[in-house]
Amino acid sequence: MSLVLDQDRRSPAAARHALTRFCAGLGLPAEAGDTIALLVTEVVTNAVLYGGPVIQLASNLRDGCLRVAVEDGNPQAPRILEY
Repeated sequence: MSLVLDQDRRSPAAARHALTRFCAGLGLPAEAGDTIALLVTEVVTNAVLYGGPVIQLASNLRDGCLRVAVEDGNPQAPRILEY
């Protein structure tokens, strides 16, 4: 699965819905899909707030392992913010 998202406040929800459908299509348990959707929502939210203008979500299942990747257009590596 691959999805291109805008740097928009609606993108986390779009990513969550797309990944939830993808996980359901793979036959993953609903609880696992919910957890994966929550995690991707957080990462895409970070990309919207701090990343570049184009966000790409990709996911695949290989050898029983689900891989989810989020990439944004910001060329700088992420850094931990101290609060």
